[in-house]
Amino acid sequence: LAQEPVPVSSPLVLDIQAGLREAATMADASEGSEPMHRFLVLHCNYCGQDGSSCARQLDQVGWICACSHVFCQEHAKEWFQAHDDCPLCRDGPVKLVKTDFSRTAMRRKMKTSLLGLTPSELVEACDHALNFWVDQKAIEYQHHHHGLESLKRRHREFEDELQHRLRELDGSAASLQEEQQHLESELETTGLASRRAAEHLHRSKRELAEVEDKYISLKRQLSMDPRRELLASGGGARIASLGRGDGAGHSSLQSG
Repeated sequence: LAQEPVPVSSPLVLDIQAGLREAATMADASEGSEPMHRFLVLHCNYCGQDGSSCARQLDQVGWICACSHVFCQEHAKEWFQAHDDCPLCRDGPVKLVKTDFSRTAMRRKMKTSLLGLTPSELVEACDHALNFWVDQKAIEYQHHHHGLESLKRRHREFEDELQHRLRELDGSAASLQEEQQHLESELETTGLASRRAAEHLHRSKRELAEVEDKYISLKRQLSMDPRRELLASGGGARIASLGRGDGAGHSSLQSG
């Protein structure tokens, strides 16, 4: 995979240097008892339709294209059963090589495949292998960068959506606050009207009690007046009767 020279201070070179230092540190600490650091091994380059990378660690059988892309067994079988071009390059038919990426197979090949080569050929082979590994790290870096940019974009979209929701909630809160103030004002007005009504009712009850007292008093007076009239009418008749009796006696005296 041909690429332009990468500046020494580029993020890719710095990431590779940091990864190598971390891998060396872990290798020294593990003393060969742990699997190889993830940064040192190769990973599947296959990308899905959504742009996400497989990035599966190639520690078993995989496939290498002539364009220097590598794929895991699953995605190589999925793609090359229906296509003859690289799923990344899409630049016509490409040759494939099936390779065992396990560390045991790699060590065995290293011991036998370089035997008989001249020093210049050994340097060329090492240079080719190292460039292939650096190209793979560059591809992984691009995938990680793409994923990071996608996450940043989603983060910005999430923040924009969150700000939009917050503005909506602020508007709803302001509307609810205005409604609350309006209801509190109506409640205060209703309470004032209720107190006035209660005071009016209290006065009305007091006035009604006074009217009832006057009514009872008048009723009592009216019930006593007929007795006075009766007594008054009975006394007059008695006086008249006595008057008639005195006249008859006086007449009898005169006739005698």
